[in-house]
Amino acid sequence: VRGILMSLDFDGTDDVVDHGDIAGMDGAAALTIAFWANPDVVNVWRGITTKESGANDTGMIEHRFVADGDIFWRATNVTYGYTAGGKLAVGTWTYITCWFDGSGTGNAGRWKIYVGGVDQTLTFAGTIPATLPDTGATSFKVGRSVENGFFNGRIALLKMWTAALTP
Repeated sequence: VRGILMSLDFDGTDDVVDHGDIAGMDGAAALTIAFWANPDVVNVWRGITTKESGANDTGMIEHRFVADGDIFWRATNVTYGYTAGGKLAVGTWTYITCWFDGSGTGNAGRWKIYVGGVDQTLTFAGTIPATLPDTGATSFKVGRSVENGFFNGRIALLKMWTAALTP
């Protein structure tokens, strides 16, 4: 279990929290990340959490806000799941849980996103692997994606477990 407890305000230009390499994420067969998010902007792609090994998303685990308020979670640049739009709103606190269980069957059995405790229907690209990629000694960062920039808003009570928690 790895818990990161914080409540931070990100300005969207240069704020990031670097937790260093969390090696337990590399090659993990299960992972749960949960947090509260309150965006100031939802019309651009921005990283909430990442452990990426380069500008091309390789080995990324990331949550993103995009134009219509959907949530992306990537395992690699071609393997991901995302919610429909309207899940996030400017100035509104939303509880998000991203869940991975490599022993599950099919993409929907391995990769889930919960919004406010409700399991979301996801659109998938690629095949979700049985283990997460090994990103080597790259840092786990909150508030930034190398490719898509800095988060603008607040993130609170972020926690991570190397287990697939049950609902």
